[in-house]
Amino acid sequence: MLGRTILLPLKIWQTITLEKGEVLDLIKISLEELGLTGERRFTDQEICSQALAQGFKLCPLETVDLLCEKCRNQENRECLRIASEIKIDSSIDYAYIFAHYVGKGTEPPKGSRNTRRSDDYIIFVQPRD
Repeated sequence: MLGRTILLPLKIWQTITLEKGEVLDLIKISLEELGLTGERRFTDQEICSQALAQGFKLCPLETVDLLCEKCRNQENRECLRIASEIKIDSSIDYAYIFAHYVGKGTEPPKGSRNTRRSDDYIIFVQPRD
């Protein structure tokens, strides 16, 4: 079920710099905060559509590797769910949420395409003014 609209800006979770020098402010937001509530699970497309409608952006694909490397040796183990865009060729372009476990003692990162619960947190780009 869709709910309220978030008023930008939110508290920045991390700021990263891409290889090309572009600086991105990342936010980590729950599906419930995006307005996706209830007991059912939500697809990547539903989640990303809701976030984009509220003014957030998908992370460039490079963000996935940068965050996994940056958080690899953190003390706590957590799952980073990073909303990104996949472009296979000019005809295939879709949103995808990568789920990677990071932290000490975790296995190498693996992506997953699962449905998400309303208490899951997803990483998006918060546009800069």
